[in-house]
Amino acid sequence: QPSHPQTEARILLALEQANKQQDLNKSLLRLTYLLQQCLRNENSQSAIELLMTQPALLENLRKAHMGNYGVILSLLGCLDNGSRAKKLVDKIIDATDQVTNLREDILNYRLKYSLTSMNEAQGEIFLQGAVKALEKYFFMIAFASYVDTSGHQFSQSFSDWLKDRTEIWNQIRFLRKSYGSRLNVFSPVNDLSSLSKSSFEARSLLPGRKNDVAIAGGWVLGDEYSNHVVKNRRGIILREGTLLKSDQWLAESAHVEHDVRGAINFRSIPNTNIFALGQPTMAAIDEVVDIVKGAHPSAPGIVWITLREEPIVYINGAPYCLRREGFSLRNMKDYGGISASRLEVLEDRLKNDVIAELREFGGRVLLHTETVDGTVIPIWEEVMEDNVVVIKDVMDARRRVNDIELKYYRIPMTAERPPDFVDLNDLIEVVLSTSTTNPIVVNCQLGRGRSTMASIILLLIRQWLEHHRSLSMPSTPRFVQRSISIVSNLGNFEHFSNKSRHSYTIIN
Repeated sequence: QPSHPQTEARILLALEQANKQQDLNKSLLRLTYLLQQCLRNENSQSAIELLMTQPALLENLRKAHMGNYGVILSLLGCLDNGSRAKKLVDKIIDATDQVTNLREDILNYRLKYSLTSMNEAQGEIFLQGAVKALEKYFFMIAFASYVDTSGHQFSQSFSDWLKDRTEIWNQIRFLRKSYGSRLNVFSPVNDLSSLSKSSFEARSLLPGRKNDVAIAGGWVLGDEYSNHVVKNRRGIILREGTLLKSDQWLAESAHVEHDVRGAINFRSIPNTNIFALGQPTMAAIDEVVDIVKGAHPSAPGIVWITLREEPIVYINGAPYCLRREGFSLRNMKDYGGISASRLEVLEDRLKNDVIAELREFGGRVLLHTETVDGTVIPIWEEVMEDNVVVIKDVMDARRRVNDIELKYYRIPMTAERPPDFVDLNDLIEVVLSTSTTNPIVVNCQLGRGRSTMASIILLLIRQWLEHHRSLSMPSTPRFVQRSISIVSNLGNFEHFSNKSRHSYTIIN
């Protein structure tokens, strides 16, 4: 028969285990409730199903709800009787949770940040709230240990007590850091990408707005999972830290006479047959060609010049450009001075990267677009592989439409810089090889800077040639080295790349 002390020890152990199980059950119930409040799906089963299907996520969330964050556990290891101090603080928090529960505040803000889409400012508020709540919890445990170890003397202030312990002060600095990934302080829930991914098909777009995201059929995705996808991209061109951003800058569109949807700032240069516009959609290209042909019905053909220096890919008929994460509104400088032939090689690689991502995510690709106020948001869009094309393919398919010859040139020009000499030479060659009766369409990114400058240059070249018509012309054709690329109905795609641009740099 076991002795009385042994029986008492077993009873105490059983009671302790029962208390732990009760705390665990209560924690799971509260965790399910918190998660359900944060999820946008009104289905009451969604939180339970999510936790049941992702046991690793459940375990990490449970640890966080119990206050077992990595930085807190590090603090306990640095304190005398740290576990006792944490238990005391937790009892006080649970006893006063009619007003607020500090541990739940941390997790609540963290969950809301994970599920925030389209609102960077609101996401920052949630993240700051989570950090501040975690810092309060940290200081409460440290203060409990300070009181416990100081006895009745309190000869040292709490602030001096902290500063004398360098290891604790370093942990405070870690909590307050403003660089790198600030989510690391929330370990084991520093990565909730699986949560932000969950049920994204059911998420709303922009409530009450009819916008290009909805028109494109895309789903807005939790920002945290989209960040995870961006940081783990493995393509050659669409690589880690790069975005595919919509090239339709609707916020930069001005009111013009010929308003064409998908062709911002489309306009005719007065008293000429030169037209300019921003990067158009595939549907807008057809409409622009019809408008130009209608304005000049006797013209046998149309010349189209693209001045873009950045890799472009068309997805579901809309153009998308490559951008660097964190600088999605700026042109990438990686490709400054690149030749047309080299740029189109990179675009083919980008196309292959997009198709690879489609296959990886079951026919969906992660894209980024803008809201009306200019906020860049992530969306998932369903795409067929055949609907991923590059500009060269788009123009090649339109070499002859309704008896109109469309001759296409790619002359990459650097934005916000004067044209390179080779650029000027390419434009001169286009004018020399084109009848003055053929309209010229010039497109850049926004239909403002480069397209306006190129239109002026083309007009000046034409005027100079008309003024010097009396000069004798060579009897044999001139062949000048060029770096432009051409697509016309006279043959397959041709490259003339013997002469490099002055600022050419090798990419990949």
